[in-house]
This record gives sequence, structure tokens and C-alpha cells, in this order.
Amino acid sequence: MGNKQLTTAFMTLSLIIGLVAGAHQTSTAEPEGTITIAIPAGPGGANDRLARGIKDVLEKEKIITNDIVAKNQAGGGGAVAWAAISRHPGDMTQISTFMSNLLTNELLGASPITYEDMTPIATFVFDNACYAVNPKNPRINSAETLITALREKPEEIMLGFAPAAGNHWHIGFVALADAIGADISKVRYTVFASGGKARTALLGEHINLQVVAFGVMSKFHESGDLQCVALASEERVKGVGSDIPTWRELGVDLVYTPWRGVLAPKGLKPDQVAFWEDTIKKMTESEQWSKFAAKEGYETRFIGHDDTMKLLESERTNYQNALTKLGLLKN
Repeated sequence: MGNKQLTTAFMTLSLIIGLVAGAHQTSTAEPEGTITIAIPAGPGGANDRLARGIKDVLEKEKIITNDIVAKNQAGGGGAVAWAAISRHPGDMTQISTFMSNLLTNELLGASPITYEDMTPIATFVFDNACYAVNPKNPRINSAETLITALREKPEEIMLGFAPAAGNHWHIGFVALADAIGADISKVRYTVFASGGKARTALLGEHINLQVVAFGVMSKFHESGDLQCVALASEERVKGVGSDIPTWRELGVDLVYTPWRGVLAPKGLKPDQVAFWEDTIKKMTESEQWSKFAAKEGYETRFIGHDDTMKLLESERTNYQNALTKLGLLKN
């Protein structure tokens, strides 16, 4: 499968975003009691940082007045966290972040939970995919040596990512291999419980490549301990990381921007969905969110419940094709 297939849904986002405007209802529902954000990964990774960032922005901007608790519930590539909140149907105090594992877990048979078993509220974060190496590694320490290894000595690559095989970072690696015409069958990889653990392995040279959200890697890139050799984004990021070229600048036709959002249990009423849509939209329009998103290297585009459901339906097909390419699914 080519890169164009992988990014089809991302290319159509601009068409569906316009449908969101004016679609929000004025909500009369409000959550009662403490709000729990179930984090579908361990500490230190992109999912952890996003969930805790949401908590901080909602509190600092006083968008809601409820107490908020963010709780790591790692396991099963997100399945443990989503199973936990699925046991509270109709409860709008239970939310979680979500990413592509919501689709791939079901496709791979790792979890019976599908996006239709939950209430996806909104998609609003699009990650700048970073391809990070350890500059001390004698063989793979730059974009050029990475590409050479992929083409000529793929057995030298030891890839690490989190939190599950076949997730968006795994597929981000496949996208790179496809873009340069490389065979990935000899590439070794390790799946970690969180991006933080994968980063520790990269620092210790137990792996030599991590595909991850740039925000997770930014301070290590800035210090020089690790190096993001390229971003799979349309344009360079501003501020920290502005020195990092895009793959297109390096002559590789690759744009890949994984998405993240917030979901709730199944059974929410329309006014409850509308409350969370309005709340998340206000959050993404706030000054505190702008600062957080800039620090994390996020691109923010708000897509509400209805169009998130359409996006997930489309992306399920894309990921099914990508997992087949990886040999994780049979035709």
C-alpha cells in the first residue's frame, strides 16, 4: 500500500471540518462530581502528556469547575482504559483520550471494543510524527543513514514504539518504508508500554529508532541527547524543532499526521455529547491550549462527534490495509 492510501483520510479533513461549524447544540447537561480521564498508556508518552494537558487546560481556563483526576490505565494498547470506562454507560464523568488503537485493537482481535461501543466526542490533535535516533549510534544516526539501512541493511534497524503492534507509530514506519521502496520484513521491533519507555531504550541504545510524537521528543532533541532526523509533516514546526527537515525536504514523499481525540462511554444523551463537544472546542480555542499545543508540536483542528464517527469509519479501512501490509492481518 502506498503513502497516498495511508493519508487519504487526512487529506479529506479540510472538507469535513467545514461541516462542523454551527453543528453544536447548546447543552443543558453538566457532569456531576469528579471527572476521570482514563489514560490509555503508561506515564511519559504522548497519550499521558495529552490527557494531563487536557486536565491542566480545563482547570487553568476554568472551562469546567469539576474536580478532574487523570489516571494511567496501561495495557492492551489502550484496551484496558477503554474497557474500564465502557463499564459506565451513560456516565459523562468518565472520559478517555483515544488514538488509532481504538481501530487496530478490534481489527487485530486484541479487544472486542469498537468505536461504535463508545461515544467518540471529538478529534482535535494531529501529531507531527518524529523519526528519532540516538546520535551516538555508529550506524544509524541521521536521516541518510536511516534510509541507507532501510534499503540495504534492514536487519540493522531495531525499531521501538508504543503501546501496541500495528498502532499509528508502527504504521508510520511502514509509511516511510513504502515511500522509499524498502522491504521491512527483516526489521526488528519492540513494543513498549509507553513512549517514555521506548525513549529510555533509545537513550540506552537498546533500540536505534523510535517513531513518536515530536512533543514527546522535543526536549531530548533540543539537548542533543537524541535527534529527530525528520518530521512527516507538511511544514517544519516553529520554535524548538525548527531545525528539523520534513521528509519531503529530504526528497521522500511522506506526510503522515496521526490523530487523537476524546471519547466517553456509550449511552450518552445528545445534550451530554453536546456538552463535551462544546467543552473540548472551548478548550482548543483557549490561550492555555495554544501554549500547550505549541510546546507539544500539535496541529489543532477540531472535528466534532458526527464527523469523528465518519473519520473513524474511513480510517478503519485504511488501517485494515496497512495491517495487512505488515502481515498482521490476512487478506
